[in-house]
Amino acid sequence: MKSYIICTSPKGKSVSDYFFSIAKQLKKEGNHVVLVVDQNYSGEKIIEGIEVLTWPSIRPIKVKDFIFFYKVCKKYKPDVTFSQYGSTNIVLLVSWLLKIPYRVNYWHTMFKAVEIDVQKSKIKTRINHFFKKNILKQFATHIFINSHENKAQLIHHYNIAPDKITVFHLLIQDSFKNATINSFSERNQQISFVGRFDKSKGQESVIDQIPEIIATYPNLIFTFVGHGVEKNRLEQKCNDLNITSNVRFLGFKKTYEIYQIMALSLININASLEEAFGLVNVEALSCGTPIIAPEIGGIKEILRNGENGYFFDPSAKSDLLKKITLILNNWDFHSKNAKMCFDENFSIESSKLLDNQIKKMIELLETYPT
Repeated sequence: MKSYIICTSPKGKSVSDYFFSIAKQLKKEGNHVVLVVDQNYSGEKIIEGIEVLTWPSIRPIKVKDFIFFYKVCKKYKPDVTFSQYGSTNIVLLVSWLLKIPYRVNYWHTMFKAVEIDVQKSKIKTRINHFFKKNILKQFATHIFINSHENKAQLIHHYNIAPDKITVFHLLIQDSFKNATINSFSERNQQISFVGRFDKSKGQESVIDQIPEIIATYPNLIFTFVGHGVEKNRLEQKCNDLNITSNVRFLGFKKTYEIYQIMALSLININASLEEAFGLVNVEALSCGTPIIAPEIGGIKEILRNGENGYFFDPSAKSDLLKKITLILNNWDFHSKNAKMCFDENFSIESSKLLDNQIKKMIELLETYPT
């Protein structure tokens, strides 16, 4: 039996639900598990025997968060700590100072995506990368990562030993486990695009091609979900292109609302310039919704070209129209394969998939030298 402290976000999003599921599975296997989540968590303090604590700050980067986590570790004496996102620096530093044997970081982000979106000077960005690199190299004993492509980037940019990094694809809840996937006739004539409005997400490359697409499919509606710094500018661009009757900007939506939108869409498009994994594509597959996305990053480990969707080149004229046509002409085939791919590779409801990941994690912690 080991003692684990897992730092994540509150339940309700795919990534945090994944770590809650890992925590529950570790608990079932006889381990002691504590969850540390964001300050805004207002749920139960005990979930299936797992204590849930909250950080003092909204983002755990302050001195009081350091002191808080130090006290938590002294109290629970963990063998393993899991960090990710904003908790990375404090969790790894405290764990190293207290000589906790296994210090795991789950790394989500592609190097280039940070550089594209970051609202800092290049010098500040480089300094940030310098600290991240050294924290991961010096303080983490293990790095778990969401795709092989992201692993390669981490090795290249941060010079981290390959045997320190292990790929674990994110598994997500099957919101349609006990429901029937909507047929073509039950869906709206819409194509969804879910993601924050930052340059790295590539909404503009899709908007540029909408006039050509609606000339062939005048009833198609492009539904954009999300918010961000680029949203107002892109709304104005749609006005300039005179395509507002075929475009909807829905703003921020909760997870269950996003699933409802995807389940009523004929296709979901992703146009990211860089993508560590591309979780939105997995979410679309769970709805039986075919996907179109660039052949980049972790997306290459999700999209099966010609089966559950198609790769497209955002910079190539008419390529998006071509791929939309291919799917619409054989939609039932692509939808069936979308759901099948999800069930076989990414469903956390699959005890086999989750058990295999937990088993591999435990084996790594038992065999890798600290």
